[in-house]
Formats: sequence, structure tokens, C-alpha cells
Amino acid sequence: MQWRQSWVAVGLVTMVALVVAVGCTTRQGAQPDQPLPVSTASPVPQPQQANTDLQTITVTITNNQFDHDVYQAHPGDTRLVMRAHGGPYLFSIDRLVDQRELPADTETVVLVSITDPGQYTMHLGLSTPQSATATESTATLTVGTVGTR
Repeated sequence: MQWRQSWVAVGLVTMVALVVAVGCTTRQGAQPDQPLPVSTASPVPQPQQANTDLQTITVTITNNQFDHDVYQAHPGDTRLVMRAHGGPYLFSIDRLVDQRELPADTETVVLVSITDPGQYTMHLGLSTPQSATATESTATLTVGTVGTR
């Protein structure tokens, strides 16, 4: 019995020695002279935090014309994906989006928050009219309540 206890004691001492030897190592690495920069940007939203109510409407513009006469939406945050062929164009939506330039032959994302149902006129014109007869194109954004079309 005495013999068995001494082997157990030797085993425990060996384990303690290994833990101390492995656990007490020190690391040296390069330490920056300056403090690390602090990011003031908002954190990247995780999938569970993403706004699932964000609707996307794609608007294609070709030869100074909208691809549709009427676009449908519901109140809430909206991403307008503006695909411009030709241009550059000037784009606006009455009471929702101030006039802004859409660069030629690009895709531009316009974020808008629509609070009230109704009809809103979308305006489009060439940013650099090539003639005095350059015309404006319009379309209608119809905003209904959720569940209506």
C-alpha cells in the first residue's frame, strides 16, 4: 500500500511540474510605440441585426427614360438601385429625394425612408443637356400600405 501511495505522489508531483513549466512561459513580441487606433465607425451589422424590412427597388434608365411608368413600394426604408445606361442624369423624387446626379453608365444606390403612403413623381433629366430641346422623363412611385398593391 505504501508503495502505491508513493507512485501516486510521484505522479502528482510530475503533473504539477509540467503544469508549472508549461503555464509559466513568457512571450515577447513587438509592442507598438503608439497606441492602437480606435475605430469610431459603426459596427458591421450581423445577419441577425440586418434590417429585414429594407425593400429594394431596381430602376433602369436608358436614353433618358425610366424602364417603367409606375414603381410600387410600401412605407419604410427603401434602397433604390439606379442602373444608368448613358447619362449622366439628374434624378429626384418629389418630397423624398433631392436632386442628385447619377454618373453615366453606373449603378448607384439611393437610400430613402418613405413614411407616408401616396404617389410621388420621379424626375429624370440629362445632367448635361446636349440640346436646348432636352426633355425630362417622369415616372410614378406608388406607396401603399403593407399588404396592398
